[in-house]
Amino acid sequence: KYESADHSHCTAILISSTVALTAKHCGGNHPTTYNGTIYPGESGLKTPFGYMNISTYIPNSKYDIAILKGTEKDQSKDYHYYIKPFKTAVTGFTDDTLDSFVGLETYSYGYPYKFSGYKQYRS
Repeated sequence: KYESADHSHCTAILISSTVALTAKHCGGNHPTTYNGTIYPGESGLKTPFGYMNISTYIPNSKYDIAILKGTEKDQSKDYHYYIKPFKTAVTGFTDDTLDSFVGLETYSYGYPYKFSGYKQYRS
């Protein structure tokens, strides 16, 4: 979960141990001195994997997406212990490949706004 500087709660996806993606509307259009915190796997008020403070917030100028960056010094002891360094390979899809997904079941996990924002839900 990502909690922005104004305490909005949104889903964030870790793409490495220090970088995540979220919706731009969660963090706004401009970075501030405090850019929020990521709590991976938060459920209720439990944060079993610690947290990472966001030191860099990069909103996209055209789309509702933003990059969140932290560093090792921004990580809690639990985060550093459980979230080991990794990188995610990104694969693009052609329009034909995307069309082949139509009608298939897709699930995602996140922190929907219509609920409390403190618990993950599958949708």
